[in-house]
Amino acid sequence: MMFLKSIVIAALLSCSAFAHTAEVAPTENFLAYLSELLEQNIVGDDELVILIEASEQNQVVNPISVKKSQTLLSLHFAHQAFAGILEGVDAAEVGAWARAHVQEQERVRHKRKEKDEETKTPWKEQPPVVLSAGGYHVCVINSDDQVICWGHNDHGQSKIPLDLGPVKAVVAGGIHTCAMRVDDTVACWWRYVENGQSAVPPDLGPVKTIAVGGFHTCVVKVDDKVACWGDDDWGQRTVPSNLGPVQSVAAGGYHTCAVRAGNAAACWGKNNDGQSAVPSDLGPVKTIAAGGLHTCVVK
Repeated sequence: MMFLKSIVIAALLSCSAFAHTAEVAPTENFLAYLSELLEQNIVGDDELVILIEASEQNQVVNPISVKKSQTLLSLHFAHQAFAGILEGVDAAEVGAWARAHVQEQERVRHKRKEKDEETKTPWKEQPPVVLSAGGYHVCVINSDDQVICWGHNDHGQSKIPLDLGPVKAVVAGGIHTCAMRVDDTVACWWRYVENGQSAVPPDLGPVKTIAVGGFHTCVVKVDDKVACWGDDDWGQRTVPSNLGPVQSVAAGGYHTCAVRAGNAAACWGKNNDGQSAVPSDLGPVKTIAAGGLHTCVVK
């Protein structure tokens, strides 16, 4: 069926592009043929580039070698005089015509892109999508300030509370998840509460940042003090009494770290792999991140 349709198209082309072969110069005839192929979307800019490259070597490329397709084969056989038409065709003129067409199409695409960009909201005005990957689950905040989680839910870490509401931050931990609501209050969830991971202290109040570890949670309060709750088998939630105000906090597998107000790093909790042993020559740091059994900083 497609082959027959191609023959019909070829016949139409014969009537239009080649009806006055004797009255039209070979190059004009050839270009009229290419125009028909372009209108039918049989040949595109990629194929014209081949003609442009061929013209630089003063060669005329038969369209049949430009794009191998059943349709072009049909067109080729439908035009018995095609070989004769190629005789006398000026390759340079064909290349210039193809080059002008490609450039015009590029200009149109560029204009269309500029128009599309004008109608778009600048990226800096669009709400960012916040993503956090935990031990076995992932959570994001969408453009509506709602939390979406997926992955493992064996501990209820992906089951979002119905009364959570809009949030500004979400952090996925080992087997639990916490979020900061738009009013800066904290909500945490998982299926069990025996270790207190999801039991946010009732007197916590608003916070600045949240850090969720393997089995514990820490926050930086509005007074720049650290507060932690959850599992404390290795002292990871027992904040040192001499810590003082901090800029940020990070919760690892079984340890916790913070950047003090003076840009000094401090860590506490499990230290079997040296994850809590801050190097004596570390110096001031900008940010800190606590992994399962290691710690990294940006100096």
